[in-house]
Amino acid sequence: MSLSRSRKLKADALIEGPVIRVGDQVQITANLVNGSSGENLWGNFFVGSVGDLPSLQGEVILEIAKTVSKPLRDNPKYQDLLHRIGLPKPPMDANGENGEGK
Repeated sequence: MSLSRSRKLKADALIEGPVIRVGDQVQITANLVNGSSGENLWGNFFVGSVGDLPSLQGEVILEIAKTVSKPLRDNPKYQDLLHRIGLPKPPMDANGENGEGK
């Protein structure tokens, strides 16, 4: 299913996974999947209260962003996304790197 969706969207990768609510708690399972091969590149789950769903979503986005390559982190669209979800741009070090890994 991921492969057909990624072709239709012309996406290199997709984020998949269920969101499960039990009472006031919510669990988000997120998997970053290679759009060409279907290979799972990264996966994690996040638990929080329903009232904290926006910050939980931001946490998911940030964790996924940390796993992708430096070219994406330098992309203005990524910087805009960080701004829109209320997260600061990663600081640059003396070498001009943003400190999130190479």
